[in-house]
Amino acid sequence: MISLYQSGGLFRICPWLGVILLLSLAFFSFPLLSFAAFDDIGFGARAAGLGGAFTAVDQDFSSLAYNPAGLGALKRPEIQSNFLNLFRIPAGEDRIEQMAFGGAYPLSGLAYPGAVGVEGRISTIRDRYRDREWGVGYGTYRWFDWGKGTLDGGVGLKALNRSLVNGTENKTAVAADLGGLYRIEERIIFGVSLLNINTPDLTVAGIQEKAPFAFKLGVAEKNRDFLLSLDFTQRAASGPQSAGYTIAAGAEYGWLPFRYGSVAARTGLSLGNGSKTWNLGASYRLMGMEFHYAFLLPLSSTFQMSHVLSLVLRFGESDPQEEYERVLRQEMRSREDLLKVLEASSQKEEKMALELENLQKEFGLLRKKLETKSVEASESKERLKEISERHQKLEENLKAMKVHRKKVEEGEIESRFRQEWASYRKLKSGGAPTPVLRTTLERILKQYKGKGVNLGDVNLELRTLLE
Repeated sequence: MISLYQSGGLFRICPWLGVILLLSLAFFSFPLLSFAAFDDIGFGARAAGLGGAFTAVDQDFSSLAYNPAGLGALKRPEIQSNFLNLFRIPAGEDRIEQMAFGGAYPLSGLAYPGAVGVEGRISTIRDRYRDREWGVGYGTYRWFDWGKGTLDGGVGLKALNRSLVNGTENKTAVAADLGGLYRIEERIIFGVSLLNINTPDLTVAGIQEKAPFAFKLGVAEKNRDFLLSLDFTQRAASGPQSAGYTIAAGAEYGWLPFRYGSVAARTGLSLGNGSKTWNLGASYRLMGMEFHYAFLLPLSSTFQMSHVLSLVLRFGESDPQEEYERVLRQEMRSREDLLKVLEASSQKEEKMALELENLQKEFGLLRKKLETKSVEASESKERLKEISERHQKLEENLKAMKVHRKKVEEGEIESRFRQEWASYRKLKSGGAPTPVLRTTLERILKQYKGKGVNLGDVNLELRTLLE
């Protein structure tokens, strides 16, 4: 169990969270009088599993729906498709079926590196409306150094279309989103976003409706294994529902990659004046493919579970750190198997050595008997010959086993060195910083020096880095 107080991260900044929430409530304490379509129902099963607490989460395409600034940290191109079957949304009870899809592409050659994303959504609302949304967004990465961290921004534009299910009437409008992130050591992240800033009018069939303005504020702490996130959202009225708020919190834990992929589990809590849900989710990742699932359990009103499914495909070269972890995991399994073999071999050696010792004792006793003529000479000579043959055979087997054991150990060292060298080359090709590469090479040299391994390439590589 991870101690949050020992982690010294998210709870260390709790005073800041209190200030942020108080300011948010004060700023939005005035009623926002409008009627809404295209409410902030989220995007993707991972975000849903975290209770929608996604404003300060980056490196995920779903950020486009919560905070476009989160797109900038994406390292590889990806596409995503989602299916949502919802009976509750943050604003209250509803019935929505949605198909969503999109993709993002990192842009590293620009003056301000980041990533661009495009998305499309088709939703059926209460079997009455059909909403279509087409959006594009851009987020920066390490745009501006400020204090102990870096500041990033993002912008999104959306074309929104609402029509009746029978297609007799429809209305199209354009909406804009803005977002920002502040990262501290890539571990603590603060996020803020403004969705549907211009609150476009989407009146259909004489029913006045607008895309609601939403203000989101969040903070997250992450490392390689876990993620903690907290969000506050203030939104304008949504259709017949009044303006409302939501406080959401989520936690995610991912296990190290194993031979056939990796898994992660997550949970979240979403509490608001219109809806309260407990969310659970899980994911499975294999190479560049990820499958996510989440379900939402209502904590009030009618018990109807909502479901979200997502499929993510990532392209390009894999993350060197993830690749290194995968190789390390496989190496650990290989070592465990090898230790079992060596342990069995060691036990056989011990048995043979004990048997050899007993034969030597019996051999000595027979010699004494021959010398004292306590038994018949012919019988003793026959027994002595038999013991000598067994003794010689055991010595040969023991010697052969030790030679085999030594070869196995040398082969294990050579195999381990080759895998670590291959991992280093992947780190280098993935753009790892020079200090990391130098530290890795120095560790390899120290570990394998004097072990019979050819370290010429490692020495040459280290000299090249030091020049």
